Amino acid sequence: MTIGETSTPTREQNIALQCPKLNESNYTTWAIMMETILKAYGLWETLEATKKVDERKMHTTKAMILTTLPEDILMQVAQYETAKEVWESIKVRYIGEDRVQKARLQTLRSKLETLKMKNNETRMRDFAEN
Repeated sequence: MTIGETSTPTREQNIALQCPKLNESNYTTWAIMMETILKAYGLWETLEATKKVDERKMHTTKAMILTTLPEDILMQVAQYETAKEVWESIKVRYIGEDRVQKARLQTLRSKLETLKMKNNETRMRDFAEN
């Protein structure tokens, strides 16, 4: 690149986009990044299509998704034929876990509020006695 040239990629340039690895705590960011990358490669349609999609695109999409998965998840989703089935099974698994975590967090917040009130009540009794 010479002085004055821009580094903005043109349509003809091939940009390698690195897919993030999925782990137990990054599903939301993983899903956002994967959706963006699959759209950039023109593959997102394989996950949205309700009719038969190009088989090569479907296999490419499935391969991209599978390469981002930890081994235990990979073994669970390898049984699915299409990229869409793989995507949906991962989504169901992690959205379910996310809901459980949110419910646990809400329970802990409620317990904390209860403890705060009890602590405050004790202080009010001490104040009233003096």
